Amino acid sequence: MKFPITSEAGQQMLELLPGYYENSTVIRATLQAQGLELDKFTAALEEILLQAYVETATWALDKWEAELGIDIQPALTDQERRYRILGKLSSKGTCTMQKLQSTINAFGMGEPIITNDYANYQVAIEFTTFHGSLQANQENLLRAVVPAHLAIQYILSYATWDEIDARADTWAEIDDGGYTWAEFERL
Repeated sequence: MKFPITSEAGQQMLELLPGYYENSTVIRATLQAQGLELDKFTAALEEILLQAYVETATWALDKWEAELGIDIQPALTDQERRYRILGKLSSKGTCTMQKLQSTINAFGMGEPIITNDYANYQVAIEFTTFHGSLQANQENLLRAVVPAHLAIQYILSYATWDEIDARADTWAEIDDGGYTWAEFERL
């Protein structure tokens, strides 16, 4: 065999042809060239398909944010941007406990305890598995879900020194982690 076919698509096309083309240099060269182009085209289509879903989008996150009227903040990580988008998408429609829960879940902040205080026109959200403070964009999206006439009380917890010590990390490992204070609070 004088001309190898390294393209996946070219190899698939060769398998569809009659066996007597197997040793033709012209056919093999043609299938290799066409196959390489088809491989590139397939990869581009797969990449575009990834952008159609918030959970896998990368370069299309700014398009998602613009479509939903969210401030584009490229300094945030892709995952933080996805949380903001998913939160905004889940904030559409009538506010229910399930909708509020799904919005909080979209941020990856665990299972909070949500309590309605009807007498005081307030909703209390206690974060039991999430340590640290909320980011402004998280508060804004939660505010978009909860009706305007209701106040929101956030009950937050922070990692204690004993909890951090119990993780058995050395302080050197924590220092080497390069955490910001907000990230450190969530350890």
